[in-house]
Amino acid sequence: MRAEFIPPHHLRLKDIPKGRFLLACSGGVDSVVLFDLLILSEVDFEVAHVNHGLRGQDSQGDEEFVRSLCAEYSVPFHLHRETPKHFPGNIQENARLIRYKFFHEVLTERKLQWLLTAHHADDQAETLLMNLARGAGLRGLAGIPARRHTILRPLLNVQRRHILEYAKFNNLSWREDVSNRNLEYKRNALRIEVMPNLRRIFPDFLDGISKSVTIVNHLMDAVDQLVQMAGLRQDDPYGPRFPQSPWMETEYASYLLFHMVQPLGFSEAQCSQALRALLKGKTGRSFKAPGGVMFVERGYLQVYVDLREVSGLAPLLPQYPVRTPLGRLYFKYHNQKFPASAPSSFVEKVFLRLAPDQQLYVRTWKAGDVFAIPGGHRRKISDLLTDHKVPSGLKSVYPVVVNESDEIVWVPGLSLDPISIPAEEKGSVVVLALSRYVPMDPLLLS
Repeated sequence: MRAEFIPPHHLRLKDIPKGRFLLACSGGVDSVVLFDLLILSEVDFEVAHVNHGLRGQDSQGDEEFVRSLCAEYSVPFHLHRETPKHFPGNIQENARLIRYKFFHEVLTERKLQWLLTAHHADDQAETLLMNLARGAGLRGLAGIPARRHTILRPLLNVQRRHILEYAKFNNLSWREDVSNRNLEYKRNALRIEVMPNLRRIFPDFLDGISKSVTIVNHLMDAVDQLVQMAGLRQDDPYGPRFPQSPWMETEYASYLLFHMVQPLGFSEAQCSQALRALLKGKTGRSFKAPGGVMFVERGYLQVYVDLREVSGLAPLLPQYPVRTPLGRLYFKYHNQKFPASAPSSFVEKVFLRLAPDQQLYVRTWKAGDVFAIPGGHRRKISDLLTDHKVPSGLKSVYPVVVNESDEIVWVPGLSLDPISIPAEEKGSVVVLALSRYVPMDPLLLS
């Protein structure tokens, strides 16, 4: 598998920064060549692969191939299986958003500095042409950036024919995606039927695309910088927030909002509708996209990038945190340690005495739920969430911790003392803790 000769100048990984890397590897020739170049360059890297299950046994074959490749070179392998759901946009775009969210999680959990993808010059040209045909905004005209935040694309200026030449010369093995020959997909039709003619008419077509994209990327970076400096977008633990402001009443408002949330898959029509709802005070309206949900709150638009509702009753056990819209909930007995994967500090931590063999669960709150507060009083969860000004988007999926009798013992995130059995009764002291997620910048998805 490993190359036995020094790669040509344009394929040498001489400009990538120092650090630890995560390679997004599909098993296709592009990512396999990049894998080989990383091995040849003795770079410290790990691999992430996403199986969308859209091609049956072929998808399973891709997964097994990448797993075997990593095992051959003792490269850590990370796998995620998820089939794209139906959202606005095409299924390939929705799948892409799933992949990048997973890559972000692996980068964070493994403390890696850079994500590497194997996009090349032909991908760049195809993407730009498709974006132009769809009437894309500034971000669409910027094509695929060679470097954005933690994402690096070291082969972006390399033509695919050179990648294929390298792979064949070195007798590399890779997986062929048979769906790439299906002309029903617009990108395939563009690659197979249009691109050869463009290269025939304009021999330097790919170089011209690269120069144009570089110029637009500089302009887009300037717009993003101005957005931050002007405070049009604020960072929130759950995603970007856009405070109501006079710019939202201008004729260009929907275009600007679209520019800021397009990486998450929101459409320009959704942006226009959300702005109108905000200006008319229609709090609670929501708009779904592959990469998040946009809620109209009182005085601002809030985008949640990971608003996952807890499904059913999720057991809260040592070593197994429960993922909620607030973050991860951890459980341990007082004389134990939290799992090694737990953060060094928590947003909130509470203690309570638990009856012997008592089990705790996490679920989403429901109408009629009450919580015991000091003094023997009971408050409705709906009132507590309102009192603490929990945004409507988060309120709709807010988690609570219950015992086996379905009594709420903790409402995480509100800094309320949990109920506990009397100290004179038998039981174990347990610790419950909440950790926030590292917020994901939507620009990481571009």
